[in-house]
Amino acid sequence: MPFWNRRQQPEDQRTAPETTVAPFSPEVVRFHSADGVPIACYRSGSGPALVAVHGTGADHAAWDSVTPLLARHFTVYVMDRRGRGGSGDTPEYSMEREITDVVAVVDGIGQPVHLYGHSSGAMFAVEAAMRTPHLASLVLYEGGPKPPGFIIVPDEFISQLEALIEQGKREEAMNLVMPRAAGVTPQELDLMRRTPAWAARVAAAHTIPRELRAINAYGADLNRFGTLSLPTLLLVGERTDARRREMFLALNGVIQGSRMRELAGQGHAAHQTAPELLAAAITEFLSAVAI
Repeated sequence: MPFWNRRQQPEDQRTAPETTVAPFSPEVVRFHSADGVPIACYRSGSGPALVAVHGTGADHAAWDSVTPLLARHFTVYVMDRRGRGGSGDTPEYSMEREITDVVAVVDGIGQPVHLYGHSSGAMFAVEAAMRTPHLASLVLYEGGPKPPGFIIVPDEFISQLEALIEQGKREEAMNLVMPRAAGVTPQELDLMRRTPAWAARVAAAHTIPRELRAINAYGADLNRFGTLSLPTLLLVGERTDARRREMFLALNGVIQGSRMRELAGQGHAAHQTAPELLAAAITEFLSAVAI
């Protein structure tokens, strides 16, 4: 029996958010995933619901520059993925648990949801889209299904990261992994280190090795996603490295109703290097989606 059927919470406990308000910040709402782990989301704005799923080595703070721009038009829920920020965790980790976390948030909102995923967050988002009927649209930034056998980074590099983290050298690990695994340029990395969100990235460093190992082991037949018929926007940076771009562009034409948009002058971190440009592209697309 799959793990998500072993310890399921009652339906009302999984989907009903528990609400608290953090001072001087968006409203914090929590949804219970299928294994009972609470998943924190930071809610702001008004209008149609938009859920944002961040990438590797981050938490909701990575979206701080984009959220206020989108909150003018949408009720924005920015997730803390499990093991980060205000969300819970379990000793056991799998991609399946991350996917069911996204499903729990989408299903728990109680209305059609726009779903955005960045990098590995986009991988979880598109898999979640296969499991919930409550999506109005899907927006993916440089992430999605990975072909079987495609290795993001070798095991030796992941072991190096684990050793640094065990030695307390979390920031050194982040400085290594962002260019190598996420394709972040030196200029983007310098900007990221100067944002308030960098501290949250360093704090989440321990989640990176397990995630990279799981992603390396993951592989999906792209044709499986041909059953999706959601309005879908695939965003890619003009300066994104060729390997990441090629893997991502393979999705175009597989998902029914998908379209591409390139962000001029951007790489993998447009949410921090060009938040206005990213927010405008998302808003333009979602404003045309009927709910």
